[in-house]
Amino acid sequence: MADENTLHKLIEYPWAESAHIYLKTIDDVIPAYTELTSMGYEPYAEIFNYQWLIDTRHLAQYVLMGLVGLAAMIGGLIIINNILTSIKIRQKEIILFKLLGMRDGDVTAIYLWNTIMATIIGTLLGFLLGTLVVSGLAEWAATYYGNTDFARIFAPTTPFFWWIMLGGVILAILAAIIPAYKAGRLDPIKGFEH
Repeated sequence: MADENTLHKLIEYPWAESAHIYLKTIDDVIPAYTELTSMGYEPYAEIFNYQWLIDTRHLAQYVLMGLVGLAAMIGGLIIINNILTSIKIRQKEIILFKLLGMRDGDVTAIYLWNTIMATIIGTLLGFLLGTLVVSGLAEWAATYYGNTDFARIFAPTTPFFWWIMLGGVILAILAAIIPAYKAGRLDPIKGFEH
């Protein structure tokens, strides 16, 4: 955004009844609008025709981040529950592995590896589905409103793919480490009693 002196020079040019100001991102519209209004001008931004899209974008950025955190916590609890259930169901199998010479660390590694692979596959499928939904919504909005500039509003998440994948794997490891360790420490003698 240009400084105030530059804006005054642009707008107070003798023959200019209006001036066009181009901004780099959608997020710059509100501050520029506020600044121009405080200087006594009556700015108009075409983007306000699509105010609902700006509101939706801000909703997705700020409000849904809490929901993502909640979903991650629930996902971690589901991972813990699934592993503990799997240990209980496969208890005799784990004991047999240990009787055949498998060490505690090997059993722990098997459960961690299973969790990591399930997380990678789930994250890939979720990312693909999310990308399809967002691109479909952008295409619908472009068709419905006759404007193809919606790609800037519905920003793709592909630049964050590796961060999302890494976050999912770290969450899975944190959720799986204690149950996997518990599976590795399973006592064969006590296991056959149940």
